[in-house]
Amino acid sequence: MEVEVKDGQTLADIAIQETGTADTVMDMARLNGISPAAKLEAGRRLLLPEVPNKRMQAYSKTNDVSPACSLSAETEQEHGGISEMCVGVDFEIQ
Repeated sequence: MEVEVKDGQTLADIAIQETGTADTVMDMARLNGISPAAKLEAGRRLLLPEVPNKRMQAYSKTNDVSPACSLSAETEQEHGGISEMCVGVDFEIQ
């Protein structure tokens, strides 16, 4: 199975979205020959391991949930990186 990376997604985001747990990050990194902390380009296709939490996977797909914890290129350019951003001003935590 494969998934296409969306803008701002990390390997952990995709692991949660597609397998229901962040525990599969290392498996995904090995499958794709990348570092668990690799900056992913939007549009890249990644191989997926087995899905241990089918309930979370179903919830993400049914509710169109796509976690994206990384800064998008546009946001990073606009704000100069996360070190220059301020909670409650530039973004909110929900």
